[in-house]
Amino acid sequence: MIDVRLAGRYRLESEIGAGGMTGVWQAVDEVLERPVAVKILHRHLLSNQVFCDRFRKEALAAGALIHPNIVSVYDTGQHDEAPYVVMEYVAGGSLASRLGHGPLPPAEVSAIGAEVCTALAHAHRVGVVHRDLKPDNILISESGQVKVTDFAVAGAALGGDLTATGALLGTLSFLAPEVLEGGDPNPAADLYALGVVLFKALTGRSPRMAMDLGGGAGRAGPPAHPRDFRPEVPRDLDAAVARALSVNPAERFADAAELGLVLRSVAQARPARAVVSPAPVPPPPARNLSTPQPPAPPTPGDATSFVRSEGRWLAPVVLLVLVAIAVVIGVLQLSGKVSIIGGGNSNPPPAPKATETQVTLRPGGTMKPNPPAGDPYEHQDQLPLAFDGKPSTSWSTQWYPTPVFGGLRDAVGIYGDAGQPVALKRIEVDTTLPGWTAAIETSDDGQNWSAPGPSATMSPQQSFDVSALGSHRYWMVWITKLVSGPNGFQASIAEIKAFH
Repeated sequence: MIDVRLAGRYRLESEIGAGGMTGVWQAVDEVLERPVAVKILHRHLLSNQVFCDRFRKEALAAGALIHPNIVSVYDTGQHDEAPYVVMEYVAGGSLASRLGHGPLPPAEVSAIGAEVCTALAHAHRVGVVHRDLKPDNILISESGQVKVTDFAVAGAALGGDLTATGALLGTLSFLAPEVLEGGDPNPAADLYALGVVLFKALTGRSPRMAMDLGGGAGRAGPPAHPRDFRPEVPRDLDAAVARALSVNPAERFADAAELGLVLRSVAQARPARAVVSPAPVPPPPARNLSTPQPPAPPTPGDATSFVRSEGRWLAPVVLLVLVAIAVVIGVLQLSGKVSIIGGGNSNPPPAPKATETQVTLRPGGTMKPNPPAGDPYEHQDQLPLAFDGKPSTSWSTQWYPTPVFGGLRDAVGIYGDAGQPVALKRIEVDTTLPGWTAAIETSDDGQNWSAPGPSATMSPQQSFDVSALGSHRYWMVWITKLVSGPNGFQASIAEIKAFH
């Protein structure tokens, strides 16, 4: 074990990885008593002062990214003239290590890609572009949480002239054509890189050959399709990957959130029930082809004789039963309890069911007890999808390691705003991922909530009777237990509808 401390508090324990620009160490923050990861710039790059300054600047920008799908940057500094970045330690592994065992199931690839889109959407909204997205920079924790890392390192590298050093040699196949031609990296370039990641995760290969550094960057042909190499890839996923790989940035998705919606829809799709063909009827046994003999005449004791004898006494019995039924109906009709002919003393038909009117619920918010620092919401960016009237889009919780949120919290909630207090009759929750458990809570100010009502295990269209809850403005679906999915445990809501 080495005895090196950075800034007097980060004790290096073991080197856990190395890239073209940095070495990665597992360390311990002795002040906060927690594990951390430390990236230290390789010494052969220290002579490039422009790059070193940019490395520090990008680290500060990445430190402002606080999101559950982004590896947090805690600190930055310099040790023995080498800049370093202290980051969140993610126990688990990278997507690259997972792909070392072969391509992944399409549903799992979609789920991972959707989480990466959530991270990119957040970064792009605050003006940060990753610029070097690849499987090595996508980490998957032991609980299944997807986290994107190396925003700082990637930004510094592509801001300097490092091609001659070979620092980017391993990432060229993930760079967008316009970047290879000298254009500035932008959000569209990140979407292209994610398209390459998804293609590689589905097929085990890159959609195009890595460009030769000395050969210039030429425009590629039409984007490849994963189904060309793996026919079982769903068509929606295949089309999404191909669109992300479009040579023209304008033909890619409008933003990471749009791509994330498609990927999440594929990840949450229920597999179609297999159609089982009936077992073939075995051929009849071979018969003796000798001249057939006529059947023997029935004897008085055989089955034919029994059926004939049955018919002699069965007909009178049936007739007696019909007569008895007619007598009973006549008696009931005379007493006024039954009417065969309309009018007279017949009882009136039951009153028609009262009609319902749908109440418009606007997106209200999400709630997550015991949130990590800087993240008090549960996929807040997806909130409008539960109120947009489109069954094909969904809000979902994060992935958790157990049905009860991995012990991190007791529940999470998503609520709608009726605009004013209203007495509802029922709330309908539609989901493409049934089996999780929830209840309804109410509030008049969006801050103080009632106790949850009776819980229910979700069906694809689950109805909650809320007629006894009174008049309130805010109505929340309080999720208390998750259901198993491709990447852990989760709940998903396609639509929340209110009726009075």
